Amino acid sequence: MRADSPLTRRSVWPTRALLGCAVFAAIGALLLVALTPLTTILALSAPVVYPLAAAVPVCCYLTARRWTARPGSASIAAVLMGLIALPFTSLGALVIVALAVPAVVVDLIAGSRPSRLRWYVAAAVAGLAAGILSLTVFENDLLQPWIIAAVLVVRIASFVGAAAVADVIARGLSRAGILGGRRA
Repeated sequence: MRADSPLTRRSVWPTRALLGCAVFAAIGALLLVALTPLTTILALSAPVVYPLAAAVPVCCYLTARRWTARPGSASIAAVLMGLIALPFTSLGALVIVALAVPAVVVDLIAGSRPSRLRWYVAAAVAGLAAGILSLTVFENDLLQPWIIAAVLVVRIASFVGAAAVADVIARGLSRAGILGGRRA
């Protein structure tokens, strides 16, 4: 067998990283489906509170990104989460877009080994992207300038909070000896 053979090369994506993304996606999909009735009601009646409930499943794909320490893992986990939740949400196929766009933003901005500041900046920009996307589900009579500004601020803050939770979970998993996609 040659040294550069696919069977001898080390995989860019170890199985544990892919399985971790799948586990976080499944947990996120369960949370997303469980929160769908609440987020639907909040989007229609209290759009400023809506981002707080909508950020709970986000913790899962952010944790996948932080735990695996691999660019692209948030996107993989988000797309899987959307595919799992697809039949059970009121958004239909748009749930994949709503999850994937902010996850791609996190992956692009965070880079391969993000500093703490870069991690939170990536989360904030992803929150802004998600906030802009979420404006499409609100009733038109609720879209006043102060509500739009408040929704975007709360969405950004909720993503930064979700990034903090993801960081704590990923660190806890590593302390427990459950390594992510990269060896420490």
